[in-house]
Amino acid sequence: MKFDSLANRISELEEKNEMLITKHEEVIDVVSRKLDAVNSNIERIVRDGGIYSLK
Repeated sequence: MKFDSLANRISELEEKNEMLITKHEEVIDVVSRKLDAVNSNIERIVRDGGIYSLK
């Protein structure tokens, strides 16, 4: 009986671990896209002559 309880708990933890890994990957994707957008904006500002050219 104790073994079954431990096996169930291990299974639950493995499922939670997979969900956390998936969520982590989603967060990395979002942050990566946002950093790409920021980088593009910085490149545009530099290319166009600096931040004062945005007026």
